Amino acid sequence: MKRNNQLLLPAWYYFLALFLLGFAFFPATRFFFVHTGRRWLYILVLAFSFSALTTPLCRMFAMRWGLVDNPSGHKIHKEPTPLLGGAAVFLGFFLPLLINGIFSREFGAILLCAMTLFVLGLLDDTLNLKAHVKLIVQIVLAVGLTFVGVRIILVPETVVLGSIVNRLISVVWIVGITNAVNFFDGMDGLAAGLAAIISFFLAIVALQMDDPFVGWTALAMMGA
Repeated sequence: MKRNNQLLLPAWYYFLALFLLGFAFFPATRFFFVHTGRRWLYILVLAFSFSALTTPLCRMFAMRWGLVDNPSGHKIHKEPTPLLGGAAVFLGFFLPLLINGIFSREFGAILLCAMTLFVLGLLDDTLNLKAHVKLIVQIVLAVGLTFVGVRIILVPETVVLGSIVNRLISVVWIVGITNAVNFFDGMDGLAAGLAAIISFFLAIVALQMDDPFVGWTALAMMGA
């Protein structure tokens, strides 16, 4: 297997990300974006910068440790692909929200589940876990999310069994979306591009509906 440790993108791309990150960390910069109603742009810049700068590092470690995804089945990329790219996306998503103090019980639960799924994915890539094991873990995590308030409310919870129905629908939705995105992860950039597009429109709808928490979270995912 050929181990290519060259940069994925031109050097100017990383210099731009480094410049934006340094610029964003100036107290005056943060003050300007936050107090002029442009926190959304600040989060987007941070997410892009963190993700861009940590991606080559994650790639380097993945290639060094042999953590690569070889073409097979529905995975139609032509060359072995490093598996730690998700770590860069995770950092690009989490750090901007943490820096901006965007934290709640729901976000903490989502973060914990995301970390667990990331570790599960690494174990699956290295140990080839059984499908039912992955499904059980996903269901347990989804059920846990519904008990901290992360759930779809389609049926009024004042109705008999309304809460249970909403939790069941939420679990099916969360597990289904998780596996749908994982299924699309067969071509370089396909899953990431799809997630970015979905996050973009989700952010627009959330901000128009005056739900900044969801909007900022979606923008962090888009930038990462």
